[in-house]
Amino acid sequence: MKGAFVLLIALVSSGEAGAATLIVSASGEARADNQFKSIGAALAKMQAGDTLLIENGVYREAIDLRTLRLPADARRTVIAAAPNAQPLIKGSDVVKDWERVGNDTYVRRGWSVNSQQVFLNGTLLKQIGGEIFGGYPSNPRHAFAAMHVSQGGIWPGRVGKSRTDMVAESFFYDAAEKALYIKTATHLTDRDTVEVSVRPHLAIGMAVNNVELRGLRFEHANTTDTSQAGALSFVGNRLLFSHISVANTDGACFDITGDANVIEHSTANYCGSVGMKVRGRDARLVGNETSFNNTRGFNKWWEAGGAKFVGDGGLRHSEVTEHRAYANNGDGLWFDWRNDGNRIHRNIVAYNTGMGIHYEASSGAEIRDNYVVGNAQRGIYLPNSSRSIIENNLVAANKMEAIAIVDERRAAEKGPEDFIPKGNRVTGNVIAWSGKASLVLPAPINDNRSDNNVFVGNAPTLSVGWSPLVHGLDAWRGQIHQDGSSVWRWLTLPPELERKLAAKESFSPQAATQWREAMRSLGIENGALDKVTVTLDRLAVLEGSP
Repeated sequence: MKGAFVLLIALVSSGEAGAATLIVSASGEARADNQFKSIGAALAKMQAGDTLLIENGVYREAIDLRTLRLPADARRTVIAAAPNAQPLIKGSDVVKDWERVGNDTYVRRGWSVNSQQVFLNGTLLKQIGGEIFGGYPSNPRHAFAAMHVSQGGIWPGRVGKSRTDMVAESFFYDAAEKALYIKTATHLTDRDTVEVSVRPHLAIGMAVNNVELRGLRFEHANTTDTSQAGALSFVGNRLLFSHISVANTDGACFDITGDANVIEHSTANYCGSVGMKVRGRDARLVGNETSFNNTRGFNKWWEAGGAKFVGDGGLRHSEVTEHRAYANNGDGLWFDWRNDGNRIHRNIVAYNTGMGIHYEASSGAEIRDNYVVGNAQRGIYLPNSSRSIIENNLVAANKMEAIAIVDERRAAEKGPEDFIPKGNRVTGNVIAWSGKASLVLPAPINDNRSDNNVFVGNAPTLSVGWSPLVHGLDAWRGQIHQDGSSVWRWLTLPPELERKLAAKESFSPQAATQWREAMRSLGIENGALDKVTVTLDRLAVLEGSP
């Protein structure tokens, strides 16, 4: 009866009366013709338009759709958690038969996989040495060998070189010996569980269309052994990823390319490099979180942080909203290279070690109603970008410039013309407690404009290009003729907010309340302040989202 009931639910929800429903059970029981012991066995029978339901359990295999034919006109194909289930798909295997070789060091001989992750009782061990992308950094002719050399290459966080560099709670793979070593803080016993990454992808599909993944959890991967792609890597159109959780992977978590794709109410946290990579037209990213990413210390100027939109034109005419990007080792949201026409609104981007919102060499952004707080570099940064609107944002307590629009490539002098920053508008923002300049406009200023902003803290410092700084709104208006209707109010940073910023605490509804109270205490009758406090009211609810 249970299988028939689930089948009925799936058929009604899919809207495809002729489609089949397949069920996978981790218990290993195949109770009917439509029930399977593994995901792989079910996928071998699956057709376009079918629904695959995965019951509770841990599945150490990948969702591999590369053998399925899912053309542009394919019916909706669904792979989802069964009702009330939260299946977990892992790219690691449990490894036993460890040989002790002294000093709480153990070896697994005959190991042929270049594993990038080892977990002991659920805790990630520190990688010593390591080779990625098919030979980096050892191969001097590697495609990435010449990149960011002065900054330690693309992987400055790499630690040690050999087995002798191992410390407690670390691992090292010796490819020549085909031996995987781990060093523990205490003796390894039969009660301990060692999980080692072996599968490059947790879910993958190439040239697939109209596919939905829903309610699934993914952990552990071995992607960076050979590839820069994601643990979830898809190329296709009209794809939907809903309520998906990806965590603790060795590289990127999501890597999605195509048009009209949606990622909603999903998380990509503790990813090895970057949480989400998305490319294409008419994409929607709604209610997601990408936090605590770049756990392996990749170069933040290369590819690291919360989310990066780059390659093949990046994102075009797409939307990123109600997104949370906290405490990433890199930028919060980075749009890099020829993105165009994107709406970036109602997001919380805070405590990242890089920029908050970084819109680079791109155009046509609407950056509205965001909460950009406590980032270690610039709050909202637009190098070589044009025709963009920065409006009604709270940009507060960022350690460098709050909002900066600049010509980093000297495009006005050398070209190309589409990288000349022009036609940008900065209006109605609350810009508070900036570590350096409150606002930077490009030189030459062209038709970039700023007005109707509220500056909070000490007298604002502003500039055209990176220097010289202009101190105070009166001097700025007199010299640059900008911000004629903007206002400034002196207000010290409330001690409780200063403490939270120093501690890099994650936001809570209580923190949002404190920000609203701080803003309202200014006593300014100004439309910009009113709109930003309304945004804070909305984001207080968003902060409590799952």
